Amino acid sequence: MPSTTRYTLRTWMALAVLCLASAVNLLQSASISPLLPSISATFRAGDAATGQLATLGSLAGFAFSIAATPWIDRLSRRTWFRLLSAMIMAGMLLAAFAPSFPVLAVGRILSACGGALIMANCMTGARELFQDPAWRNRAIGFIVSASTLVFVIGLPIITQINAGFGWRIAMIAIAAPALLLLIGVALLPLTPAHSHPVRTSPFSAFGEAFGNPRIRAILICLALFSAIYSGWFVYFGAYATTVFTVSASVLSLLFFAAGTMQLIANNVAPILMRRFDPVRLIVIAM
Repeated sequence: MPSTTRYTLRTWMALAVLCLASAVNLLQSASISPLLPSISATFRAGDAATGQLATLGSLAGFAFSIAATPWIDRLSRRTWFRLLSAMIMAGMLLAAFAPSFPVLAVGRILSACGGALIMANCMTGARELFQDPAWRNRAIGFIVSASTLVFVIGLPIITQINAGFGWRIAMIAIAAPALLLLIGVALLPLTPAHSHPVRTSPFSAFGEAFGNPRIRAILICLALFSAIYSGWFVYFGAYATTVFTVSASVLSLLFFAAGTMQLIANNVAPILMRRFDPVRLIVIAM
């Protein structure tokens, strides 16, 4: 196995930026969970209408990712992260200062589109930083674990800010890490936009992906996982607050407990995958 001295400090700093990007993405997405009741009360939009903010964001993010994916290797990682972090920051600030519910919805759509390709660029960035497969897999583990820290640290903080200062200040607080990411993008290496073989047509990627039965099955599983997972973390905070009238401290503790269990699962999963069939593990997890 290659020594860690093979990689420079700049490489580890770039990995830290990728971890930050992963955390920012989940924070902007999951943060709506503890804020839904407060947003509903502000605009008197009703719980059902307010809950559709998450649905609108998910649909817009899905459409944006499908449209932009063919060009993911045609732009450098720096360019992508600058664009995506700026979209997240602009969307969160627009939502924070929204004078009406429709404006708030536009802000959520913008931030959701910004987060749609964050993880894809993080995975691609890890591939570009670490040529050794073992260290590349470790880097991916760090990136995924960074997103889990959002539940352990990020959501409890956002919940407390919402309780003490309101949902608008909470959304401004979410924009701060996005700004830090926008600044930190400069630490990423200057990789060429066409560092990998470029297809004659960007849309040929769809044929390669959907033409493979195994990849189709993986995509279906990912879609199901995303739907279940997103539904849980988006509506969990609103459900616990509305039905059980839990306090901000109790809700923060619940987010902390959920994040801790997920962090443990993230580190146990690679061990299980080496001993058991990954397909069976996916079925059990679902």
